[in-house]
Amino acid sequence: MSVYVSIGRNIGSEQMSAEAWRDFRRDVVDAVEAYAAPLVSETDGVGWWEGKSEATAVIVGAGEYLDHGPLAARLEVLRKRYGQEAIAVAVAEPIFLGSGA
Repeated sequence: MSVYVSIGRNIGSEQMSAEAWRDFRRDVVDAVEAYAAPLVSETDGVGWWEGKSEATAVIVGAGEYLDHGPLAARLEVLRKRYGQEAIAVAVAEPIFLGSGA
């Protein structure tokens, strides 16, 4: 199983500071590693929320993932701490094309 967590940088229509964005990302990575699975990927990009673009990070962990409750609880704390309307989480079995799996 893999866990995908997507976070955005904006607070309302304003970007959080570079320091807060760095800390938010670090805290989400720590949560994925602690409660979900070993870290596989942390990516930067652009996402959209309510029709507006913003800096986005997607953090991926892979491994044994049995109970999303502790991760969800930790992410809810972080959502509030960093002034976010939402954090997206997906739990899925990835398909590795071309890997022979």
